[in-house]
Amino acid sequence: VRTITLCHEATRNALSLEMMKILIWNLTRDVDNEDLRSIVINAAPGKVFSAGHNLKEL
Repeated sequence: VRTITLCHEATRNALSLEMMKILIWNLTRDVDNEDLRSIVINAAPGKVFSAGHNLKEL
C-alpha cells in the first residue's frame, strides 16, 4: 500500500499543474510493481480534502 498525503492547507490542497504532475508521477511510477496493490490518497488533518483545480492558474 502506498499512501499519498495532500498537505497544503493554505490553498486547501488546490491542484496546481505542478501538483497534478507530481500526483500523476506518484500514481504511475511503479505501474509494473506487482507488490503494490493499492494507493491511498488522503489529506492532512484540516477542513477539506481538496478544493479542486487551482483557479489562479486559469
